[in-house]
Order: sequence, then structure tokens, then C-alpha cells
Amino acid sequence: MTEVVRRLTARGAATREKIVAAAAQLFYEQGVRNTGNEDIRREAGVSGSQLNHFFATREDLVRAVLARRTAEAADPQRIPGLGRPATRAALRDWADEYVDHWRDRLGGCRVGSIAAETLKSGFALDEDVAGAFEQWRAALEAGLVALRENGELAPDADVGNLALVLLASLQGGLFLTQALRDVAPLEAALGAALEAVDRAGPV
Repeated sequence: MTEVVRRLTARGAATREKIVAAAAQLFYEQGVRNTGNEDIRREAGVSGSQLNHFFATREDLVRAVLARRTAEAADPQRIPGLGRPATRAALRDWADEYVDHWRDRLGGCRVGSIAAETLKSGFALDEDVAGAFEQWRAALEAGLVALRENGELAPDADVGNLALVLLASLQGGLFLTQALRDVAPLEAALGAALEAVDRAGPV
């Protein structure tokens, strides 16, 4: 069931945003199960009644955090062909930014980590998780369509499949980077995905 977000005053929206931001950070650092409402309340600087007012259930809050993280990852401004130049060079820069970002942090994907925990949690959020990854995949595909229209990819390039390759490489690479405490898997996975994109370039 999709969370119903009530029409909020500016102050109410700001309070809700503080709660979601605090929960997002704590869920990532500690996990959903290990983060209590008191932790979130303290981090956000809100009262228990405020937390319960905006999020009647833990499921509602997890859904909001998942939506926030997905919107950040699938932000068109980050994706070549949408908010960036429609070139394969821009796509390589996009991949390099992920590698550089995680080189010193060695953490997992902010979407993938909460998605994986959510799927095993018993929350009725399977559709939300599937929708999150589809939103991200669709954004990547839209960017690749722009690359194809710009002559950076062959007219018959399978942009849907390439978007899946990019997303799967990013997710798998981040998981291994987190597990092995080494950014090399992410760099290798994204490098292989970019080679697949290059092979789909015009002859």
C-alpha cells in the first residue's frame, strides 16, 4: 500500500523532511532493524508525537526513506543524456564519480542496502522496492536513448538491456566493494558495463 502524504504546511513539510533525512542516514549506518524510533527522534530533533504524526508505522517511514534514496540516485541531473551531455564520455565520468565517491568510504549502495533489508523484513514493500529499481533503470534508459539520438550509440542499440547492465554492474560492484572493503570490484564492474556501451556505438 502506498503511503498517503497529507497536504502539509511549510513547517510541517520541513519537520517531515528532517525525520526522513535522519532515518535515511541511520538506516544506512545501522540498518533498519537496529535503528529505534528514539534514535530517529533524537537525530532529527523532534518529539515522539511528531514522529508518530507523520509516520504512523515503521513501514511508512521505510517507504519514505526508500523513495528519497531512489530519487537521489535516479536524479536526472546526474545522468548523462538527461541533466548532462548525451555522450559516452559523460557516461564514463558518471561511472568514475561513483568509483571516486566510494574509494575512501567503501560502503554499499544507499538504495540497494535498504532494499535488501526491506525485502527480508516482512514489510509489505516488495512493490516499492521493485518500483525503486525500475525508476532508476528507466532514468538510465532515458539517458541512453538520448545518447542514441545524439549518434553516440548505434540506431539499433538495445538501450533497455544496456540500462540493466549499468544498474546491475553498479549494484553488484557496490555489494562486493562493501564486502571486500576494496573499490576494485566496483571499478571492474562499471568498466565492463562501459565496454558493453562502447560496443553498442556506431560502426
